[in-house]
Amino acid sequence: MGVQRPSVVSRSVSNDSLGSTTSNRSANGHKTSLKEVTNATAGTTIFSNIHAKVQVEQVLDIHENESNWWERLIIFPGSVFYRIWWVFTVIATAFTFFFETYQIGFGPGGLYQANDPSSIINFALNSIFGLDMVISFNLAFFNDQNELVYSHRDIANHYLSFYFWIDLVGVMPFYLIVLRITELYRDDTQLTQFLSLLRLLRLVRMRRVKQLFDIIKFSSKVSLISLTLIRNGVAAILWAHFAACAFFFIAKQYQFDPDNTWIGALDQDAMTSSQAYITTMYWSVVTFTTVGYGDLSPINKEEKVFAMIYMLLNITLMSYIIGSITLLVVKNDEAAGVYRHHLQILYKYCAHNNIMEDLPALKTQLKVEFDVQGGDEMILNKFPKTMRQKVLYKLYSSPLQDTYLMEGIRQHFITDFLSACRIVIFSSQEELLTRGATSSDLFFLVEGAVELSAPKNLRSRPSFKRAFSYGDTNHIPTDQKSRVLDRRDFINELSFFTESPQIDTVRTLTVCKMLMITKPEFMFIADDHPNSFGKLLKNLCRKVKQFRKNQDMMHMPTLPVCMEHSELPQEEWNMSDSDDDSNDDDHFHDGDSTIDAEHHTVMHSLTSAQIEAALSTVQDMLDNHVTRQKDESTTRFLLAASRDDVATIRHMCNRGFDPDSADMDYRTALMVASMNGHLRTVEKLLDFGANPHLKDHHGTCAMLEAINNRHDEIIDVLLEEHTHPDMNWLSDARASALLNQAVFDRDLPQLQRLLKANVNVNAKDHVDRRPVHIAAAEGNIAEFQLLVEAGADLDVKDHWGNTVMEEAKRSGNAEDIMDYLLQSTLCRSTANVSESMLSVLSEEDNEDELTNSLRESPLTPLTQRPSILEFPSTPPTPRRYAA
Repeated sequence: MGVQRPSVVSRSVSNDSLGSTTSNRSANGHKTSLKEVTNATAGTTIFSNIHAKVQVEQVLDIHENESNWWERLIIFPGSVFYRIWWVFTVIATAFTFFFETYQIGFGPGGLYQANDPSSIINFALNSIFGLDMVISFNLAFFNDQNELVYSHRDIANHYLSFYFWIDLVGVMPFYLIVLRITELYRDDTQLTQFLSLLRLLRLVRMRRVKQLFDIIKFSSKVSLISLTLIRNGVAAILWAHFAACAFFFIAKQYQFDPDNTWIGALDQDAMTSSQAYITTMYWSVVTFTTVGYGDLSPINKEEKVFAMIYMLLNITLMSYIIGSITLLVVKNDEAAGVYRHHLQILYKYCAHNNIMEDLPALKTQLKVEFDVQGGDEMILNKFPKTMRQKVLYKLYSSPLQDTYLMEGIRQHFITDFLSACRIVIFSSQEELLTRGATSSDLFFLVEGAVELSAPKNLRSRPSFKRAFSYGDTNHIPTDQKSRVLDRRDFINELSFFTESPQIDTVRTLTVCKMLMITKPEFMFIADDHPNSFGKLLKNLCRKVKQFRKNQDMMHMPTLPVCMEHSELPQEEWNMSDSDDDSNDDDHFHDGDSTIDAEHHTVMHSLTSAQIEAALSTVQDMLDNHVTRQKDESTTRFLLAASRDDVATIRHMCNRGFDPDSADMDYRTALMVASMNGHLRTVEKLLDFGANPHLKDHHGTCAMLEAINNRHDEIIDVLLEEHTHPDMNWLSDARASALLNQAVFDRDLPQLQRLLKANVNVNAKDHVDRRPVHIAAAEGNIAEFQLLVEAGADLDVKDHWGNTVMEEAKRSGNAEDIMDYLLQSTLCRSTANVSESMLSVLSEEDNEDELTNSLRESPLTPLTQRPSILEFPSTPPTPRRYAA
């Protein structure tokens, strides 16, 4: 028995590498996943440039342990062997077409001798295609689910369903069989010549030629015009050859009669076989091209009928050939025609709107748009978003990461940033941004150069010329009043983030390629990557601060001059917004030092104020972002605590999130988890160092939330952490309210939880009443016993001077209280009985008798009696305690 093997390989393309195969059992057998396989069917997978190659080595690993030798004979479509073999069969197919039609038209009837070259060629061709049928029974194929099937049974069923019968017709010797049956295989008669038409059945092998051209049609190695010319030429040659053989075959049936055949007048007997073929081919080509010199023409009716059919079919074939070639030629002129059409529309538009002065710039931009139609944006839009992201990241990630704005930004942010960007091209001398305008687009200069110009009233000062005589080497040599930005610079980032008017004019000096992103698209990405956006704002804020420092140190009159000595991109110049004094240049002269100094002082104050305003705006944005990010993270953290989402708690704390982060009411995740009884979340938060002592806006802490919501396990966990070692963690007013309410409601378990949490048992309310007062007044003996065991003071008095026993006596519960005290070890000696109790009891009983009974009563040690802490009790119906 052989090892059961997988029979189907599913196709999947991975972005990483071509990994190993994995097996998954299905209803029909096993499926082994390949990382990359071809996208075509078995007949069209050969050397296609756009089709992925089959990883044959990986698939062969599945069979290396097969015990049956025939299981190792599976051939895969992408293997080198089959690719070479398939090319060989295509060549044999083309040879078959020429050989079989030539033998029908020019060869004699009957069979040839075994040693005849025609017999040898015929045998070789049949052997080739017979062997191809054997290979096809072992050739894996792709099913309708794009799975590579390599089970022998499935391959056989698939091959027998269609292609087997076509190949069988192509290799069956029907002509030989008929000749053997009729016993005419040695005769060269008209009948045997007609029977030779059965050899045309072998032309079904031509399907491989069609498959070849279908594959090459999608190959980038062969240009479309070359493929069209080759395909049309091959079709014309095959069709003309077939017609030539047919014309000669018809003439042969008339014994080349000079009066009844077209070739009879040419003395065919004096021609060799090659001369006869060339002559016939000449007439076929002349007829095919519709030239028709008239030197040769059909004579008999069979020739005339075939000639008519031939010429009618020529019309169809010639129309296809001429149309396909015309389409390729016209397509090259189509772009020029569309450009001229748009140019005419542009001219009419400018003339109609009286903007002819802008026509040259618009024409230049239009020409640029047509020149870059094959650019990034047009090509990448044809691909899925993921592939577009990969290409853009590979092209532009490195320039982006080298900028100050993207310093330290995560890769995922840059990837999403690039995917949202549009690639735009601007022609030379195009005004990209105008001073005073508001732009919501951020530009990144990829290629080219742009000029940033200062306002006219700043550029015309003589002192500026002196100031611009040194500095950056990027200045235009003939004009020192502007600065040139080269590639890998951001443009308009300060106005983009602060939403302030543009403070300089940006004009392209060359054809510029830029990445452009709008404000809504950028903010959408910023919401998905809050950490990276915060880092970006910090980078911008740091650069503005550095620029302000440089400006203060240099004492230059204007910001553009300072920018010559600053690393901040020049597009962040801050200029005066006034152009009113642009014509007052004649009032300033180099010799007038007083006016020049006053001007410097004013402009320095203006630029400093503008820098402070920009810095303040960026800092406010940064603060707002940090606050919003913290609020969103806190909300997510608290929501995870309320849902017992330990994974999110662990993930956020491992990334450095503060476990004590609180909302606007100062509620922490530990409080929320304690309130909802999520033990795992409480333990995880304590492991990360959450502070259980924190209180919210209402004075509630984690322990109090656990007590109020009766979560005993959480109380135990908090006690193990020594949450509240003293009694001062809860105010007397809050502790008294909780204890009094529990005693009043006879809620023994809740009272037990409060005392276990080390709540002050002697806490008093606003009228100095203690929990023991309430227990004595209500006659709640169990609660009274629990309070006494917890250390309640029996000598305390309330605001009106009432003691515990006086409260018990007034409510008629004194006898029950004294019965408990008489049985308690707390009353073992008179020294342990409070004076207030004895004074109250002595009014009705003899003091000596009471003392003696207390001394002589047999008592059980407290440690041997069942504690009230262990009494089972269910929470009673709560009642509101009224102080």
